Amino acid sequence: MGDGSHAEGKATRAEGHYSHAEGYYDMRGLKATGTAAHAEGCDTWATGQYSHAENYNTTASGTGSHAEGFDTTASGNYSHAEGYLTNAIGNNSHASGYNTTAGQANQFVCGVINNNKTTTLFEVGNGQMGGYYKISFNKNDLNIDRLTENCYYIGE
Repeated sequence: MGDGSHAEGKATRAEGHYSHAEGYYDMRGLKATGTAAHAEGCDTWATGQYSHAENYNTTASGTGSHAEGFDTTASGNYSHAEGYLTNAIGNNSHASGYNTTAGQANQFVCGVINNNKTTTLFEVGNGQMGGYYKISFNKNDLNIDRLTENCYYIGE
């Protein structure tokens, strides 16, 4: 146990200084190892400094990162992953929805199954198992790929 840390529940570990772990162990354990990290739920790991992992099988390993939902990972510094099977890998990135990945720094991704191009800052996945459907915004323009509905861009 770290200095000033607190653990409660079944097989929880608060190893980081001033960390907090609460919940229970199922398959891989529940632990808060980063300084001032917070892990809660079942099989969550908050290993980054000042990170927060919650719900089921989530990992927040980046500094100041936050992972919530089911099977989510926030590995980029100051990143946020939420939903189901989401990954926020880039620093300052955000991934939400189902099976989305924000792999680039400062990228925001939401929806269902995105393509995760390296040049996009914003992607809305409308994916299906047979292919990727998305709206992606580049730095200076709007790019629409294989949409099934109308999309309106209101700009300057």
